[in-house]
Amino acid sequence: MSISNEQLDEMQSRCDEATEGPWVWHDGNSWRRLSVDDGHDDGGVLCPCNHPHDGHPDVKCEKNDQIFISQARTDLPACISEIRRLRKKIDAYKSMEKERWKSASKAFGIKLEKDANA
Repeated sequence: MSISNEQLDEMQSRCDEATEGPWVWHDGNSWRRLSVDDGHDDGGVLCPCNHPHDGHPDVKCEKNDQIFISQARTDLPACISEIRRLRKKIDAYKSMEKERWKSASKAFGIKLEKDANA
């Protein structure tokens, strides 16, 4: 799978618009909450609460953070896949270059530095 420039721009935009990180979970003495790792545990990213109109349980989370969290499940695997794909290409290129240098040095009777030590 290849990630298009448009997809990368969308992912970057979600990152830029989300609350700055790193984020850390807190779960002591009350509901679990997700906060910026700044020494406070206020649930500034994601915090349970009671809905103000009917008292039912709810979650306080800014819209940009909601989008970032929901898209992370697809963004991260796509990025990992793209990194692996590119690493394979880089490894193949390195191997090809190594073989080209070996062939050229052999053709011109030049010993490569690694060959000279053998």
